[in-house]
Amino acid sequence: MTSAIYQKLRLRQPYPIGLNEREAGRFNRLSLKLEYDDVHNEKYRRYGQYFSLTYQQGLFSLNSDYASKITELEARYYYRLNALDNFNSRLFAGFAHDTPFNHPFYEIGSAGTIRGLDNESFSGTVLLFANLEYVKRFSRYPSFRGSLFLDVGNVYNGVNGVDFSDLRTGIGLGLRWKARSLVKTDLFVDLAYDTDSGNYKVYGGTSLNF
Repeated sequence: MTSAIYQKLRLRQPYPIGLNEREAGRFNRLSLKLEYDDVHNEKYRRYGQYFSLTYQQGLFSLNSDYASKITELEARYYYRLNALDNFNSRLFAGFAHDTPFNHPFYEIGSAGTIRGLDNESFSGTVLLFANLEYVKRFSRYPSFRGSLFLDVGNVYNGVNGVDFSDLRTGIGLGLRWKARSLVKTDLFVDLAYDTDSGNYKVYGGTSLNF
């Protein structure tokens, strides 16, 4: 699957306190995304693989204040270990050059990146991380699944700053519930532990992390 999108973003002052470190301006960008989706859904789990390449380019010719280049690669694998259990993984790499609004483009410390860290506690222009999880389904209660997971990665300031000896790690366990009676969705609760700080974080939501 291939898709192309043109988007106009504008940040004006005054704006919320949480955005004070960003500069006002316009980011008019063209995005191209290539996807290969071979993921299949069973009643209570998925299997298969997914790959994507996303490229974004800010264009001065379209009145953008930034000629930012953002490239992202993602791969997901869903393996059926036996009749009940899965091993799932995701790999992600993102690179941003001349970041829009002169602010680091990536942050970690969330349910969607590395669990267990303080929210948005680290930022940079290069993001690398992996999520690994073992998912156990209970035969007597098939709509419920337990999860053991490992998140590892970090953000860096520029490609030259990438250091694979400097990685953050979160480990934990979770519970997933496939709600099918009222709304067909996945509910989850995760308890994650940051191996560096020793802190615990609890996450919950209505859609799976990946």
